[in-house]
Amino acid sequence: MKEKCKRACTIASVILMLYLIVPCITFTAAAVTGFIKGWNDAADEMPSDPIWMVFLGLIMSLVLIAVYIVPIVTAIRLLLGVRKADSPFTELNGKRIGTIGICFMLMEPLDFLYSGIFHADWSVENFGGLAFSAGLVLYCISLIFRYGCELQQESDETL
Repeated sequence: MKEKCKRACTIASVILMLYLIVPCITFTAAAVTGFIKGWNDAADEMPSDPIWMVFLGLIMSLVLIAVYIVPIVTAIRLLLGVRKADSPFTELNGKRIGTIGICFMLMEPLDFLYSGIFHADWSVENFGGLAFSAGLVLYCISLIFRYGCELQQESDETL
């Protein structure tokens, strides 16, 4: 069973790495194309948005990107850690699962704010709750992992 778990973690970590790399390549190509187009368009007209809105949009975009990338990177580290360790039930893995859960809980509220501020779309349809619910469950699982680690440590010290 241990070998099966390690194989599954290896496959999942490779898939997550591809899931992270492929969008980065397409995003970079789109960003370069958009920058060149925007640079050429900027010569023709000045932007109508105030500069603080541009900076707010940039900051919110970076935060959203981080909230989407951090759980993927953390999941890769979690899977690689499980593959290398003797037991998946460690304090570090509990913290990693908690980090993934917190990021999931932040995804939908931040998307809701972003679409509301920059697209004037404050509809509740943008806040489905699935990612938030999944994040809440993952965070609870992380607390269970941490509690299990404490019990295991107490058990090891007793013997």
